[in-house]
Amino acid sequence: MTNDGHGFGSEPAEGVDSAPVAGTGAKTPEATLRTALLIYAAINAVSGVLFLALPRFIWDTIGGVEDVYIQAYDSTRMVGGVFIALAIGALLVARNPRGQNTLVTVMVIEAALAAVGGFWTLFADDAPTNLPLEILIPAASAAVAGYLGWARVKARRILGTDDA
Repeated sequence: MTNDGHGFGSEPAEGVDSAPVAGTGAKTPEATLRTALLIYAAINAVSGVLFLALPRFIWDTIGGVEDVYIQAYDSTRMVGGVFIALAIGALLVARNPRGQNTLVTVMVIEAALAAVGGFWTLFADDAPTNLPLEILIPAASAAVAGYLGWARVKARRILGTDDA
């Protein structure tokens, strides 16, 4: 099959029976995993750039920050760097997923914990934030965690585990 020159070709991983079921339109496990990883990478890259480059915009969008808490910009930038690193990791795994179960599991856990944190803020904290973002961010994180987790299970042979 073809390869785009960056390792994102349509050829399945060597030694893996990844043929789709005829007539169902089903994706191969590797294609499903790659799609989930690219979605995860895109969300983390966009979030990371915003957090790293525009922390004031982020804080103003979710309700602002008093001058006494301006140090929050430093930690926001640090989180942005983590998001960008996770996005790069997802792209590297998408390029060659064989044996990368641990890293994909960490990505699922990160997205799930982001959802838990967001829902916690929504339902348990009295933080002065933007309600649509309070709903959108944890819902998107939960959706990504679910899809990536499902793709991880579907591609367990490629990732190097037959559990689940």
